[in-house]
Amino acid sequence: MGENEREERSFAEKLKFALNKGDVTTFKRLVKGGVDVNAKFWYKSTLLHEAVAIGNTEIVTLLLQNRAEVNAANDDGRTPLHIASRAGREVIVDALLQSGARVNACTVDGQTSLHVAVWQGRENVVRYLVAAAADVNVQDGDGWTALYWAAKLNYLEITKTLVEAGAKLNFTVKNRGRSALLEAVDKGHLVLAEYLVRQGADVQIIAQGETVGSLLMKNVHIPPDVIMRTADFFINAGYVIGKDQCMSIVRKQKRLIENSDFLQWIDNRQKEVLPLANLCRICIRKYLIDCSDGRRISPLIRNLPVPKLLLDFLEFGRQSPSESESVT
Repeated sequence: MGENEREERSFAEKLKFALNKGDVTTFKRLVKGGVDVNAKFWYKSTLLHEAVAIGNTEIVTLLLQNRAEVNAANDDGRTPLHIASRAGREVIVDALLQSGARVNACTVDGQTSLHVAVWQGRENVVRYLVAAAADVNVQDGDGWTALYWAAKLNYLEITKTLVEAGAKLNFTVKNRGRSALLEAVDKGHLVLAEYLVRQGADVQIIAQGETVGSLLMKNVHIPPDVIMRTADFFINAGYVIGKDQCMSIVRKQKRLIENSDFLQWIDNRQKEVLPLANLCRICIRKYLIDCSDGRRISPLIRNLPVPKLLLDFLEFGRQSPSESESVT
């Protein structure tokens, strides 16, 4: 390293020291004096990486104004936007996006800023990223989408934001073949699971022999009455309980095999033929799911030229059109 390089490095270290101390005055003086704002430090991080991690908005702004590289990536491929998104620093996320941050830049393991924001449950940051045209269907190195993360961690509001932004509901992860719906059911996140089904998630997906029904019954934390109520909803959405090996699962669950109400329910459900109205709903929703390219079907339902009573029925707002109500 030559004398000039050593001197430049010394000034860059002073700049970093001022940053870590929060000494904005010294930082401004050094930047004004021409110190390189894009100098690389440990792990190839830059001053902008460091300022974002610390959360010093004033210094972040100063760096951006002095042409700090907004898309600089460290050895992991993480950009300042990844760091800000993970930490939930909304103001900094906005500043980076306004300065040209690539919203879909990926780390070496394939994660975007949206992935890490969802992972940490940063609802407002997720909204910022989606508004900035983040790709909601990018799969990381394991095949996980942002929606899969949200379903796994029970982030209902984030799930809604992603679905409304066009997240595909039935992507399956590479290593397990599970969809977001199967993961939500397995973890017992049933409100989120029902939301996904209402939006068009496929209740017939099978992953390594597991179905929505088998995962529901294997979850020892879900009471039998909740299993029955949730399974009823899945059945009305197209899950065929008669094709599932439910009794082999029930026999291994003492709390279920000793519950007479549950045994009666499952026996009735396996023999039952759904009413024609319910079968028609399943067929119509299946057609709309095929037309939606895997995205939510609620906008398609609302555009159907049918009475509101039937629209509500198709969206599971009611169990069936009442015989006493007019549908004309």
